[in-house]
Amino acid sequence: MNKIEKQKLVNFVAELNPFTVELKPFHPRIGSDCPHLPLTSLCTEDKHPTTEVFLCFSENKIIVAELHNRMGEVKLLGVWPSSYVYRIIWALELKDVEYEYIEGEFHKPDFTDLLLKYNPVYKKVPVLVLDGKPIAESTVILEYIEETWPQPPLLSQDPYERAMARFWVSFAEEKTIPFMSFFVAVGEEFEKAEKEVREVLKILEETIGEKKYFGGEEIGLLDINLGWIALLFGVIEDIVGVKVLVVDEFPRLFTWIQNFMEHPTIKTNLPNHQEMVLYYKQKRETVIPSKIA
Repeated sequence: MNKIEKQKLVNFVAELNPFTVELKPFHPRIGSDCPHLPLTSLCTEDKHPTTEVFLCFSENKIIVAELHNRMGEVKLLGVWPSSYVYRIIWALELKDVEYEYIEGEFHKPDFTDLLLKYNPVYKKVPVLVLDGKPIAESTVILEYIEETWPQPPLLSQDPYERAMARFWVSFAEEKTIPFMSFFVAVGEEFEKAEKEVREVLKILEETIGEKKYFGGEEIGLLDINLGWIALLFGVIEDIVGVKVLVVDEFPRLFTWIQNFMEHPTIKTNLPNHQEMVLYYKQKRETVIPSKIA
């Protein structure tokens, strides 16, 4: 089937549905039984289509015709400079999803009312709201984003690779505690935390190997999950006055941080380093006196 024939078929389908037609590639897993076939998507002219029709062509017949529901209005609730919120911002931006970002402060009644409405269990950010339906917890939101907007993919099409990525995401989530202790601890507790942080970094150094990103040649789910290290750990080091993640000891991680921070989408969605230093320095000062007293 040539391009003209495909366009005729698309026009025919469009006449049966009140859609404005747009041709674009879509996720190959829809045609997993014919992975080399091109995929075409029909969507509404609306910025947030509620329904998409996917067609997979092979010679003179349609191999796949599948309907996927899509949420309409997309909103993200967040606070500055939460690394958990930035995870969601990066994922949405990488997938070119249009959304409204609502940035608030926990002490302001209007924002706390929103959190009480959309996340009454934890009352935390981030919260992704789709047509009024909220999703909380950054790791859950990331999985939802990947399933709802699969292009470009954050997870491999290979089941084993996807499982491994999720394993390391789970590992990274569990190992945030030593980094938190490194930030707020003093004395022997600080020395213990520093040692534990080095151990975690060594594991990550071995895990990334010679790859550009943890996801390979492109940013993946684990990169976004670990993005807080690139975003925040240098800030923590500046505040506590101890450098741990140095190029001589962790050359691969150091290179990964540079690659991650220089990615065009990430680079345009980063907070100011010095402003973060001032913010987290004040946060630390509210905790340290109680530990010394």
